[in-house]
Amino acid sequence: MDETGFPEIHMIKKRYEENDDTEGKERMGCEAFWEAALMAETILVLDLQFDEPAMRVWRDWLISCPYLTNLVMIIGKKDDSKMIRKQFTNLESRIKQSKMNRLGEILLIQKLVPKKYPFLHDRFAVTDGELWHFGGTVGGVHNGLTAVSRGWRANECRALHFFENLLHHFEIFPSD
Repeated sequence: MDETGFPEIHMIKKRYEENDDTEGKERMGCEAFWEAALMAETILVLDLQFDEPAMRVWRDWLISCPYLTNLVMIIGKKDDSKMIRKQFTNLESRIKQSKMNRLGEILLIQKLVPKKYPFLHDRFAVTDGELWHFGGTVGGVHNGLTAVSRGWRANECRALHFFENLLHHFEIFPSD
């Protein structure tokens, strides 16, 4: 359950112990984020530390997302990049099967090398124009204590412009 204040130590320890990386085990996340993501048509993600267990959670959540037509994930290049790509490809094919002709862009960009982009520390997501800030993995799908904030209009605070600039930087041009 999402908290609006700091949890007790025993709750943090319980989350840490119960929210491991075991395949097939449902991991906790930020309920408010997933409620918004499951209703979103467009989701943008920027997360330098995104890993394969996080991608499994995203795959499992988003395959049941009825409205999603655009998904762009810009993540770090890590040792488990091949496994992340495999999970994403699985998600992509499931989304394509369910969307028929309503599909827009489904992109995974794994080019953020931490040494080359050390200025990217926190993680961000945009769901249908709302900017989210995560202290940890986008979606809150890791087992440590973290904070999430939301509520900014992504266009007004130039987050959409930032995402577009990253896509151009990597020479990836989504169709209009």
